[in-house]
Amino acid sequence: MRPPRWLPAALLCAAQPPPEPRLAGPKMHKTASTTLGGILARAANKYRWQARLYGTTHPLDPAPRFGSRFKKAETPCILYAHVYGSANEGNPSDVMLLPSGKKFKMRRLPVYDFAQLQTYYGKAVPGARLVVSLREPLARYISMMNYFAHAERDVKKEKLDGDTTQLFFDSLRKHVARGRGGDYQSRVLGLRNATATAAFIKKMDNILLLTTARMDESLIVLRRALGWAPDDILHLDVHVSCADGVRYDGRAVLCVEPLLKELPPDLHEEIVSMHKNDLALYQAADDAVADRFSKLGPDGEEERDRLRLRKRQLAFHCQREGPSSTYRPDKAAFDGDPCVPYLINDASFQMYLSRRPPSYVFDGRTFIDKSGTPVKRRKKEWRDVFHLRALQYNVSYGTLPGDLAKRLEKRRSAPTTRGAARAAKRRVHRQEH
Repeated sequence: MRPPRWLPAALLCAAQPPPEPRLAGPKMHKTASTTLGGILARAANKYRWQARLYGTTHPLDPAPRFGSRFKKAETPCILYAHVYGSANEGNPSDVMLLPSGKKFKMRRLPVYDFAQLQTYYGKAVPGARLVVSLREPLARYISMMNYFAHAERDVKKEKLDGDTTQLFFDSLRKHVARGRGGDYQSRVLGLRNATATAAFIKKMDNILLLTTARMDESLIVLRRALGWAPDDILHLDVHVSCADGVRYDGRAVLCVEPLLKELPPDLHEEIVSMHKNDLALYQAADDAVADRFSKLGPDGEEERDRLRLRKRQLAFHCQREGPSSTYRPDKAAFDGDPCVPYLINDASFQMYLSRRPPSYVFDGRTFIDKSGTPVKRRKKEWRDVFHLRALQYNVSYGTLPGDLAKRLEKRRSAPTTRGAARAAKRRVHRQEH
């Protein structure tokens, strides 16, 4: 009798880890990159690989170095992080205002080409294979502008009671007129024009491609190419605007799919004109993923069905108690709750990579250890953390969700420096004794 694929195979693979991968790629906003980053983080933690999944990279840096300058430099075998300034490509502002009132110029994506990006990754992770996650360009653009440049920034508080969808479109027109964020994915890859994009498309055979329209298929192709176990690509989606309703700092965001369907025709045409390279790139990548998956035949389709079933079962077992975008577990949560590694976003990757590897797998109903004993969830409070600047923004507009206003008041009364914090602890200690 053939053993079940998911449970014993996963345990055997844990004892016989696959070869250390050599992967590098640019983490792009709103392309399921945090979902992919979580998969890479869990694999790195499980097999004790060194991975760099946080911070930023600069393709023009002649000598990449990671980690503290006071310690030996890190030598990651997996490098998947944002490119310097790429987060601000969709931001309409030219300056950023800190709570203190200080202003500084917004960082923008540096000018480089694909050859320079390849050279950078070759120095950072010698022998690395490029991994790229892409999303349909119009949906990605709407999602990024919704996430980073919400219409509420441009209007007075009194207007927020009206049609927020129309409010978003009115604000979006201003950003489109400025030409911000167009051809984002190709520009992050260093493809500055149609010629460079066409040349890249012809050389995609050795690139690990993922597209959001075929994410499950993409992950199956990736895990087979790397020799990983089937449960290494089991995941829960994070940063989903429709489910979360807020971004990482608690500010409200709209659901993208309705926005895309209701997009005015003239605005749609203008956005298309800004994404000619991205549209060509995504179509070619999606076709390549479809072709690679089709070559797996019925076996690939069966694995996809099993993966989708496991995802539904995992989502039922590891139900969220808040938005994934704002979830910040403490260190102890990783050791006590086997669901936490599947619920985290990129803000927790660094912390998670330092925790001990899991000794359990998910069997479709619960997590079990190597002896087959169920692992109990020692659930802790779902910890939402919001940035002070965003809290102040929400307070000023009266859009602060839940009991965050109380948290803000506590934060205002808390010590603001390490010295003040130590002094407060000493006062409490004296009062107790």
